[in-house]
Amino acid sequence: MPLVKEIRTAGSQWRVAALVLGGFALAAWPIYSHRTNPDPTHRDMYAAAKKKARDEKLAWMESDEMPLNTLTSLSPSQLSPPPSTTTTMSGLSMIGVQAPSPLSKATPGKAFKHTPGGSKKEKLDRFIPSRSGTESELPRFELGAENEGGAGGEAASQQYQSLLAASLNITEQQRILAFKHKAPAPPEHHQNNLASLYTANTGAAPARRAFRHIPTTQERILDAPDLVDDYYLNLLDWSSGNTVAVALGPTVYLWNAASGTIDELCTSPNEGDYITSVQWAADSTHLAVGTSTAKVQIWDAARAKQVKELPGHTNRVSALAWNNAILSSGGRDSLVCNWDVRLRKHEACVATLRGHDQEVCGLKWSPNGTQLASGGNDNVLCIWGASGQQQHRIAAHQAAVKALAWCPFQSNLLASGGGTADRCIRFWNTTTGAQLNHIDTGSQAAELTGHTARVLHMAQSPDGSTVVTAGADETLRFWRVFGEPAGKAGKAAAAASGSAMMRSASIR
Repeated sequence: MPLVKEIRTAGSQWRVAALVLGGFALAAWPIYSHRTNPDPTHRDMYAAAKKKARDEKLAWMESDEMPLNTLTSLSPSQLSPPPSTTTTMSGLSMIGVQAPSPLSKATPGKAFKHTPGGSKKEKLDRFIPSRSGTESELPRFELGAENEGGAGGEAASQQYQSLLAASLNITEQQRILAFKHKAPAPPEHHQNNLASLYTANTGAAPARRAFRHIPTTQERILDAPDLVDDYYLNLLDWSSGNTVAVALGPTVYLWNAASGTIDELCTSPNEGDYITSVQWAADSTHLAVGTSTAKVQIWDAARAKQVKELPGHTNRVSALAWNNAILSSGGRDSLVCNWDVRLRKHEACVATLRGHDQEVCGLKWSPNGTQLASGGNDNVLCIWGASGQQQHRIAAHQAAVKALAWCPFQSNLLASGGGTADRCIRFWNTTTGAQLNHIDTGSQAAELTGHTARVLHMAQSPDGSTVVTAGADETLRFWRVFGEPAGKAGKAAAAASGSAMMRSASIR
């Protein structure tokens, strides 16, 4: 019998398994036997066999061996149950045996031992509890009904909401967070002691940036016939005494912006000669004039008299700049000459600066008189020291450099402007020669439109509020682009200048 041999060799664990299988055989076989042979005597035989198996099981529990012939010594006819007996897989509990637990570790050949020092207890069998009698479906049903939210759940929830609203002193329809209505106003005499807590560290509100309005139309237009259409000349200047000097062909005219009077200062004696540059001195009395005959003249505007003539250039003088008693001149001969007007004619040239390859068309001294900037038609910007040494030679522009301006409050900051092919204004640190910034004027939004031909020259009023431009259309146009000047004197001068503009219609 292979089954009996396997059980015998496996030890006590397999003995329990064999007994379980035997119980299943005892429970299953009588059902078939009862259906095939419903003899009443079989019930008695089944009961006797059942009692015998129980007795042998108890004997095995007390002994160290199990009678293995219990299952094999019974015939099917002896195991048939009574007709009223119904046994299923739960019949495992009917014979009073529990399946072996994986935690049970019974040693084969040894009996069970009591706990040391413990009292002796009766050796009883362990049964598997049956839960068939418990009502497990009712709690599950009630739990599902509560989750689904029946009528009872809704009533309980409504009651909870009512109690919560009553404890918070609010109505059930009132919203706790409402953003449509403002907070109620405090009582009339209420003082908030914490107001200083929120305002102690708050500084003054940042000032809103105001954009200044720039008028785009001219205030006045003056005719300027015979104005030479040459970009490299400098034919317009505005003195600190509020007098505009303009060269029209061979003649220099003075227009007093305060009174509106026009005076003729000088005229070239030879036919075909013309004025190429004008520049006021700081005293607003002396005017330097450059001619097409390569001469530099100094005129006393109050007496309308020439006080000095300085020969030294070999071609026309197109740019002039004052630095106290030093007058600098630049010409088509690519030279820059420094003249000391206090010396005699042949001794006046104190320095000759050579740094350009073509005509010098722009000259400007710094406000502190330590540096001279020169621009030429060779697209080169040169920075010179007061003694005449060249400090920087910059070739960043793509066209002739004519427009030059020094910052009035930072002596080493220079702005330079190129011609049509360049269209850029560049800012320089003249101490190091480094470019600080550049602006492409072709992309600027604010423009002053009025001239019908290109703009050749530009000058600013002494109060800084007005700019005058001279164009190839032979007109002078005045633009008040920088607002009213500060101070009563400045406003009075601006008012007088404005009234004079209205009275004058032509320079000549």
